[in-house]
Amino acid sequence: MSPTLFGRCVVGFIDSSLVVLTSKLLPLTTNVIILNLSPFIIMTLSHFVLNERFSKVELGGMVLSFTGVFLIVSTKVDNSNNFSKYNERHLLGMFFSLMSAITVSLI
Repeated sequence: MSPTLFGRCVVGFIDSSLVVLTSKLLPLTTNVIILNLSPFIIMTLSHFVLNERFSKVELGGMVLSFTGVFLIVSTKVDNSNNFSKYNERHLLGMFFSLMSAITVSLI
């Protein structure tokens, strides 16, 4: 087995473990929204690692999509339609979900 393939297997295992962990800590909708940040992360990594340049349209799309995800994830509505604060469990779940999105981007 080549070292590259082994590394991808390890990263894939870490990603799968994080997805299972975050599914226990976060509502599924919030988890999926954060996991779908991987195109944003890939574009950001390509700029720094591969020195790729963004067009104004791509940069505007990135800012708009990240702002939308931030607005959706940053508000939490409880059962009585009141806005409430996140507890430590949700914040930890969001962190693990973001780490999972980053590991998907690395594969």
